[in-house]
Amino acid sequence: MRLDRRLSKFWHSAAQWFSGGVGLILVTFLCFRLGQDIHVAAFACLMLVALMALWGDFIGSVVLGIAAAGCMDFFFAPPFFSFRTDNLEDTLTIAAFLTISFLVNGLILQRNRAEEKFRKSQANLAHATRAWTLSELTASIAHEVNQPLAAVIANAETCVRWLDRETPELDEARRAAENIVKDGKRAAEVIRRVRALSKNAEPQTAPLNLNDVVNEVIPLVQRELLIHRVLLRMELAPTLPMVLADQVLLQQVIINLVINGIEAMRPVMDRPRELVIRSQQDEAHQILVTVKDCGVGIPAENANQLFKAFFTTKSGGMGMGLSICRSIIEAHGGQLSASGNVGPGATFQFALPAGGLVEARKRPESPAEEHRANTRLSWALLSSAHFKGSARATDFQPSLGINEPSA
Repeated sequence: MRLDRRLSKFWHSAAQWFSGGVGLILVTFLCFRLGQDIHVAAFACLMLVALMALWGDFIGSVVLGIAAAGCMDFFFAPPFFSFRTDNLEDTLTIAAFLTISFLVNGLILQRNRAEEKFRKSQANLAHATRAWTLSELTASIAHEVNQPLAAVIANAETCVRWLDRETPELDEARRAAENIVKDGKRAAEVIRRVRALSKNAEPQTAPLNLNDVVNEVIPLVQRELLIHRVLLRMELAPTLPMVLADQVLLQQVIINLVINGIEAMRPVMDRPRELVIRSQQDEAHQILVTVKDCGVGIPAENANQLFKAFFTTKSGGMGMGLSICRSIIEAHGGQLSASGNVGPGATFQFALPAGGLVEARKRPESPAEEHRANTRLSWALLSSAHFKGSARATDFQPSLGINEPSA
């Protein structure tokens, strides 16, 4: 991976230097052929140097500026075809060109450094908010890891009992051993998901099925559903096109929307607490994911502020969750919206372009463009929970899958 990145950076720099050289030759040839004076040539070369600097190569643009000054002296300042200037005005023009080109390079370098610093600050905020999310989920994570471990112990004891019988029941013992393997993998999967959420890494886009993204993260907070007595109903489309996105970022968006729905239903006592997660494809070939609750709804005075940073109606909230979610979805070329239900509650929905449309978007052509794309995706993550379900309502009771031997 690092070797590929270094090779890509090398060829990118080589392409910049080659393009800059070709551009300088063309500008010099056209100005000389058209009989333009040194002032026109200086202006054209300055534009070329600025473009080179914006492309991301500071050293290359400085070298190009010096080479351009040499071309102006050689071709446009008498005596021609020599690196000597007899005219004071031409000398001042070349000096002014060099000064302005160095200033432009310095300003663009300063801007790029500021962007890099800002990107790192965003990445640090993303990692900090992910860590905060995981701290909120500690009890649920411990519960989810404890379930398969308890099943491993119970299945191991069952396996021993089957083998200790006068006539060992090898088939039953084998079945218990297979359950041990399965439950061990369940525990490893929970740990893998937690590590993915806590990892401080650059966003990585890949083709994803949004149904898989939803189901991948839901088991982390089965306990939260049970504690708050929320019935989760999943209405996932049987088939969906792929989307090109970062899995961890989309998981964090769904986490935030789902936990917001649970918290919105806390005051509800006179009706069942039901949360619906729905996925579908619309007529515009977008993939829609909807989270619908039957809680207190969205107050009219808060409707226009939901997605503003630091706005919150929770006593202990940070007011960043929905703002970050919108930034993540928009960075993926989608939209996040909220609306009140006809009945009680609210609906949050995000739409992402289907795989074909996403792939048709312009891909990064250079490390600099890839860096800027990752900067947009590095917006922090904030939220608190997740659930797993099927196309029907689920009660999430643990099943250890143990076949106890009869007495």
